Amino acid sequence: MRVLLILAALVAAPLAAQEDEPKPNPKEAFVLAEIGDDGAAVVAGLNRFGLDLYAQVRGETGDLAISPASAATAFGLAYAGANGATEAEIARVLHFPAVSDFHGTLGGLLKSMELKQNGRTLAVNNALWLQHGLKLRPEYVSLVAKNYGAGLQWVDYRKDREAARLRVNAWVESKTNNRIRGLLQPANVPKDTRSILVNTIYFKADWHEPFDARATKPGDFTLGAGGKIKLPLMHRKLRIPYVAADGAKAVALPYRGGETEMVLLLPDKADGLAALERRLTADALAGWTAKLRASRDEVMVTLPKFRIQKRIELVEPLRNLGMHIALSDASDFSKMKVVDPASRDREDWNFKIGAVVQQVFVEVEEKGTEAAAATAVVQVVVTGARVSREPKVFTADHPFLFLIRDRRTNAVLFVGRYTGEGA
Repeated sequence: MRVLLILAALVAAPLAAQEDEPKPNPKEAFVLAEIGDDGAAVVAGLNRFGLDLYAQVRGETGDLAISPASAATAFGLAYAGANGATEAEIARVLHFPAVSDFHGTLGGLLKSMELKQNGRTLAVNNALWLQHGLKLRPEYVSLVAKNYGAGLQWVDYRKDREAARLRVNAWVESKTNNRIRGLLQPANVPKDTRSILVNTIYFKADWHEPFDARATKPGDFTLGAGGKIKLPLMHRKLRIPYVAADGAKAVALPYRGGETEMVLLLPDKADGLAALERRLTADALAGWTAKLRASRDEVMVTLPKFRIQKRIELVEPLRNLGMHIALSDASDFSKMKVVDPASRDREDWNFKIGAVVQQVFVEVEEKGTEAAAATAVVQVVVTGARVSREPKVFTADHPFLFLIRDRRTNAVLFVGRYTGEGA
């Protein structure tokens, strides 16, 4: 029997506002996000898992983007139903901290980061798509409803899997402004599917200072393997956080309102992306962001307009990170459903995770950024610096890394790379 957990998510890494950073438009209300010590621990774990996961998938060819928040939230819904060694393993692999109320903290964090203001949106939605008659534990239903706002949607996978699949896909599309289409393929919903847990996060924000479309011109972009292509390059002089160190440059571009930002990491050499990726750990990112908080410069920014759409199977990357029990017949999700291993009815047996798929969309243009992600976790029934007078130059005319973060909480919503190979 399969349970599918779908997540479409954007997660941002919040930072405390600095006195020297560009101030939001005084007419814009800065939306606070609540984060105490437990919330900071959850964010730190989420970011660490996200960069662990990125390290496992960076061998993918071409452009790449993942959403740590989407994956973590999907597994949060599964974690709420896990028991024993399965529960401990999920916590270890995803770096879920041992706080007093993990689900309340994660759910509260996601809710407090939501935005519905002029020029920026960050929306989080959750739903459980369940087989009619599935014997869920009431305490599990209450937990995910209270902490994740996850309502129950009943479908019949046994009689019409295709109709159920299309309903889930339509829901995901509606929650991501149609940016995540066809997340579930027919092969993702086999006959033993019994539940799909879905989280969506959708993000769209204008830049704090938009690029002038009239200044966008075709320009050379050097590919990592050599050779050049023409891409539309945006240009603007900005006063922003800027750091140059260790063979790379970094800038942080704030979005309207100041709650979120995009961090760009550009290797000095056109073929330096792979080396920079190998150094991208949670500790390294913390070091870069600390330097960015302490530095502000006049910077001439050149950045290509780009769009990334990526779909990745995540079971093997998760296995490489140490997730084994949850993917095996020894898994235990008995906090989610009533389990009777001695029953002759397979509907009473336990679940295991059979597949994990994530699909991500990111688009960057003169006005701002739009991004969305969806993650499907399939469970199956077991079978037994200083400011200078001259402007700095940040010219992203060769492959680079990007992160979309919530500055209020330090949560990483998206992490990826642009190579120009998909242009």
